[in-house]
Amino acid sequence: MKGDKNKLISINIDKIKEQKDIKLLLQLLRLQDEETYNHCVRVANIVYDIIIHMEDSSPWNEKEVKSILQGALIFDIGKAFLPFNLTSLSRELSDFEIEIMKTHPTLGYEIIHDVFDEIVEKIVLMHHEYENGKGYPFGLTQIPDYVKLIQYADTFDSLTSYHPYRNSYTYKEALSIIQDMVSESNLDYIYLEDMKRFVERNEVIIPKRRENIVN
Repeated sequence: MKGDKNKLISINIDKIKEQKDIKLLLQLLRLQDEETYNHCVRVANIVYDIIIHMEDSSPWNEKEVKSILQGALIFDIGKAFLPFNLTSLSRELSDFEIEIMKTHPTLGYEIIHDVFDEIVEKIVLMHHEYENGKGYPFGLTQIPDYVKLIQYADTFDSLTSYHPYRNSYTYKEALSIIQDMVSESNLDYIYLEDMKRFVERNEVIIPKRRENIVN
């Protein structure tokens, strides 16, 4: 019974975005890649929506939730330091480019290490780790629950957003894919019901080739 919902509801993501270090990193990310910036902001909003609507009290207190939201806003910051702007290519990546892309968690961690707390550091470093050991960069088999929540939001937003090489999925289609990922142990089951409720609360028909603009 850790999180007081009244306190959690009062958290303002826009104020977190304006915190000095977060604002600087977001400006850098937006300069390098507008869509990755937009993606991070949407992921943070999905994470916040899920946390404040959890059926039981949030497992995290107000301070921890603020750290989780900081991490959600900058979890992909390492992509700002990738060579030749891999994130903006209008095609699927080659095997070589995929290996370079996989360095972004460690790049991001090196940038934010000792600037933010452990929660933020682990989100940036571990958001592509999976408990089946098939993630990267280290192939870990144990990751914190708050990182798993970021993974759900990251996956969902990526599926429902337009990419140059494929159209977006509807919310229901994305949820079905996520359920398959849980069945295949590529996502932990822990937040599946929370994700289902998120879709029920927010379900809309996502236009194909939509524009994903975040202010």
